[in-house]
Amino acid sequence: MNWIEISRDELENNLIKIKRVYGEEQKVGIMIKANAYGHGSMEIVRCIYHGVKSFYVTDPYEAFKINKFFKENQLDNNVICVGEVQNCEVIRLVEEEIEFAIIDYSYREWSKCSISRKPRVHLFIDTGLGREGIRWDDYQAIDEILSYPFEIVGIMTHFSNAEHEGPPEYAQMQLSRYNTVLRYLHNKGINPVRHTAASVPSMLYPEARLDITRVGIMLYGYWTSIESKMICKRLYGQDFPNVKPVLSWKAKTNNIKIIPKGDYVGYDCAYLCNKTTKIATINVGYFDGYPCLFNTLGWGLVNGVRCPIIGNVMMNSMVLDITDADVDDECIVVLIGKSGKEEITVDNLAEWMGITNYDILAALKPHITRYIV
Repeated sequence: MNWIEISRDELENNLIKIKRVYGEEQKVGIMIKANAYGHGSMEIVRCIYHGVKSFYVTDPYEAFKINKFFKENQLDNNVICVGEVQNCEVIRLVEEEIEFAIIDYSYREWSKCSISRKPRVHLFIDTGLGREGIRWDDYQAIDEILSYPFEIVGIMTHFSNAEHEGPPEYAQMQLSRYNTVLRYLHNKGINPVRHTAASVPSMLYPEARLDITRVGIMLYGYWTSIESKMICKRLYGQDFPNVKPVLSWKAKTNNIKIIPKGDYVGYDCAYLCNKTTKIATINVGYFDGYPCLFNTLGWGLVNGVRCPIIGNVMMNSMVLDITDADVDDECIVVLIGKSGKEEITVDNLAEWMGITNYDILAALKPHITRYIV
C-alpha cells in the first residue's frame, strides 16, 4: 500500500507568498497540467479554487473533468486548455463554454466542425521557444485566424529561459515580439487578456506579468533550478517567496525479515548482505513512478532513520535495509517528505537520478491514491 499526501496548508501558504511578491492587483492563474505536476489536478483544484479563478491544463479531458466540478458546485472559476485540441474535442469545448488555445494550424480544420457558438480562444504566439504557437511574424496566419468566427479572449506566449536565468536580452526580445503582435491586434480593435510569464520568468521579469501570471512549479514548492532560486533570493531579499513542498509519498511495509550475511537481495544479485540484515519490502516500484535506481545512495525514512534502498528498484516493489530503524512490525516508509528530523525531497530524488524535479513529479502515476491533509 502506498499513497500521496497533499498539504492544503502548504499549498495555500505558497500561493500567499507568491501573491505577496506580485502585489494585490496582479491576477494569478494556476498550471495544473500533467495531473497538476503529479499532485492530482482535482485535489489541487479542491484546495485552492477559492483563491484562484483560472486554471490551465493541456489535456482537453482534464478540462472537461475540472469544468464539471465547477458547474456542479456552481462556481465561477474557469479552466483554459492550452494544449493540442482535436476536432471532436473542439465541439465539446465550445458546448461547455471552455476557453482553449490556438497553438498550431489545426484551426483550419475546426471550420469543418458543427459549432453552435463562437469559440473563445487564446492566441498562442511563438516568440522564441520554438515549441507550440503561431510564429510572431506569421501575419498571414494571424490574419487568417482573425477571419474565422473566433472570439479572441487572450494572447499568450512562453519564455525560453525558464529553467535558469538565461540571457536576459533573449527574454526581452521575446517580450518585444509579443508586444508587436499585441499592437497589431489592438490596431484591429482586439484587446485580449495578456499572459506570458510562468513561475520563474514572473519573478525574473516583473514587466512580463501583464494581466495574469501562469504559476506552475513554484506553487507546489519547487524551483526550476538551484540557479533560479538563488538569483531570486538575491533579487527579493526578505520578500523572497520561500515556497515549501506540498507533496509527501508514503508506503506501508508488507514483509519484514532477516537476511543472513552472504545472501543477495534483488535481481542479478544486485546487493550482497555483508552482515545479517533486517529488510522491509514495500509495494512501490518504477511502475508507480519511483526512479529505477540500481545500487545507488537512495534511501527511505523509517521512524526518522535513513534506511538505504538495497538491490534494485523493481516494477512493483523495492527493498530497504531497516536494521537501524528499531522496528519489528509493519511500519510506514517515507519516500518523499519528512520523518523526525530527516527529510527526503523531490530534488534529492532528482539528484540521485541525474534528472530534474519536473521528471520526478510528472512520473507519479495517477493510480496512486492522493489525500488532502
